[in-house]
Amino acid sequence: MRRRVVVTGMGAVTPLGCGWNTFWDAARAGQCGIGRIERFDPAPSCPARLAGHVRGFDPDPYIDRKDRKRMDRFTQYAVVAAAQAMEDAGLAGNAGRNPYPPERLGVAFSSGVGGVETFEEQHTRFLERGPEWVSPFFVPMMIGNMAAGNIAIMFNAKGPSTCQVTACAASAHSIADAFRLIAEGRAEAMIAGGAEAAITPLTIAGFANMQALSTSDDPDAAPRPFDRRRDGFVMGEGAGALVLESLDSALARGARVYAEIAGCGFSTDAHHITSPAPGGEGAARAMTEAMRDASVAPQDIDYVNAHGTGTPYNDSTETQAIKTALGEHAHRVAISSTKSMIGHLLGAAGAVEAIACIGAIIDGFVHPTIHYAQPDPECDLDYVPNHGRTLEVRTAISNSLGFGGHNCCLVFRRWDEPPANPIRLLPHREPFVLVDEIVSAEPGVQAVGIKQVRPDEFWAPGHFPGHPVMPGVLIVEAMAQVGAVALFLGMPQPDGNVLPLFAGANNVRFRRQVCPGDTLTIETRILQSWRNFGRAHSTARLPDGVLAAEAELLFALGEAECKPNPDVLSAEKKPR
Repeated sequence: MRRRVVVTGMGAVTPLGCGWNTFWDAARAGQCGIGRIERFDPAPSCPARLAGHVRGFDPDPYIDRKDRKRMDRFTQYAVVAAAQAMEDAGLAGNAGRNPYPPERLGVAFSSGVGGVETFEEQHTRFLERGPEWVSPFFVPMMIGNMAAGNIAIMFNAKGPSTCQVTACAASAHSIADAFRLIAEGRAEAMIAGGAEAAITPLTIAGFANMQALSTSDDPDAAPRPFDRRRDGFVMGEGAGALVLESLDSALARGARVYAEIAGCGFSTDAHHITSPAPGGEGAARAMTEAMRDASVAPQDIDYVNAHGTGTPYNDSTETQAIKTALGEHAHRVAISSTKSMIGHLLGAAGAVEAIACIGAIIDGFVHPTIHYAQPDPECDLDYVPNHGRTLEVRTAISNSLGFGGHNCCLVFRRWDEPPANPIRLLPHREPFVLVDEIVSAEPGVQAVGIKQVRPDEFWAPGHFPGHPVMPGVLIVEAMAQVGAVALFLGMPQPDGNVLPLFAGANNVRFRRQVCPGDTLTIETRILQSWRNFGRAHSTARLPDGVLAAEAELLFALGEAECKPNPDVLSAEKKPR
């Protein structure tokens, strides 16, 4: 059974400022982070004059000077964004505490081109002074996986560690990797995102010569996503980082949840090394697959954060892709391009744009596409031109489309915090406390509860020879108590004195020893329910995510020995 995954921390290093709140406030206001290239003087023959430089970057609180000399700029951006995200999640910093074993914390962090600044510097040194002057740190500073490696070192993250290199879709793919690793139970928490620092003479020349960059010299007029006058993207730089956790683990440690990542979709154009497939066919498939993975319909989508580069062909084909994937709803959905304000961050773009999606969900506000003045008949959707707007965003998707035809779409969904205890717990045999707390409940669908295994509960040898274990009946009854919450909330309530009562269990399996002091997270999902009968599947997991027990449960309606708490129930019946 796939576990739910939520976002609990965010960090950003961008041309609109550092820190995700700083970035998001500026994006909401439609501020422009584009300016003239500052780090070098472009050659007279180079037509590109603009870039999105990072502003206000201070690595000192996170990276000491010795380590900084051994990191390319993109790695420094990555480490700072990741540290911000971990502090934001309450897993690091002075007030933070990380409850996860190192083997259950992983990293998925990408870059499109890696340490290209180091590559150019060292190549110049090689040509001018000879091979003996090339730094011994040249290779580990240049290779793209060093952002992920340094983040893992900083946080002792010994779980899965990956570095997807899929050009402009790289950090979106990393977030998708992290999502799937947690959903499959291979990790409990992941630091995911991407970083880029490619405003260099060689990189600018290369993109300019392939006619991908805007030739405008006016920072207030480029890039122009979806505008008829668009003539290319503007190079940006920075990093975005998200902390993802399983919902159960996040709730168990009392984490603040920003949003749920509900699904992801992938496709490949298999068409051209740089141009998208005609009609946006590949992008449309990625969007459709992401919605299917998230179990949402096109009409459920409230906001699309577009890839929206500002190149003539990308914007028109992405418009076609959105129409294909969303159908008629495409004309009703709000769409905007973060790149209009910060430029194209290449391998970091997907992560920063994911933060923009989550900001929209949190605030109920979508940021604008700036520099938009002249509509293009081929781009005829709602691109939220120049001014952001208030909009309830329950579900948002983010598109990332990379050179080579690599496409990734992420689906984010609002997570509504449930009441702490939806109903009083069902009767139980003293002194046993079957479930201490109901931490989440979806009426008629599922509920999650926490049980602290007490040393004064009845213990006896049993399922694991030589070890004292809690008798299976108490685990199963705790599972049933959690399931009764979801069933009760999902039933019509003509009779206030009727509750679902545990009727029996099938296929009970005990997978791992349970000891006094353990905390069990119990999740019960409802498989079928009728007016007088219910069937459910339940799991009990230890703090490291390992399965302790599972069972199929049966319920029947009966007279309640204690009535529901009317105050809490009235709150629970509000629309979700």
